[in-house]
Amino acid sequence: MSTLSSAQFARQTRVEGGASRSLHDSSVPEHGYAVGGLIPEEQVRSKTFNAAKVDAHKDHILKSPVAGHVATHQGSWIDPDQPKAVILDASSIHASKASARLNGLVRGEKAIYDLNAGKDINLPHKSRGSKVYSS
Repeated sequence: MSTLSSAQFARQTRVEGGASRSLHDSSVPEHGYAVGGLIPEEQVRSKTFNAAKVDAHKDHILKSPVAGHVATHQGSWIDPDQPKAVILDASSIHASKASARLNGLVRGEKAIYDLNAGKDINLPHKSRGSKVYSS
């Protein structure tokens, strides 16, 4: 099991375009699908993004209602539409693609992240008047 310190998390985000680690033990998820949107995302200017920002975001998640959930992860990515910003988020990891897609739709996410393939899976945008139901 590999882990990421806050400095490694910040460096991986800058170099590889994103990072993810368990909120509880800093382990790196290797399989499944990451779905953001557990709490509102935070944007940080890429120039000022560092380990201190990662720690502050982790503290913010720990004070939120999702902190007690074992599957909560801290995630980051650089949005191609906003390359000067780093997006920080709290996410959950799902074993099944179907569960991840449903949760992503319910949370209003643009995409989910396939950890196995290392790529985004875009989700359909809801059209006006459409509804998504969760069981």
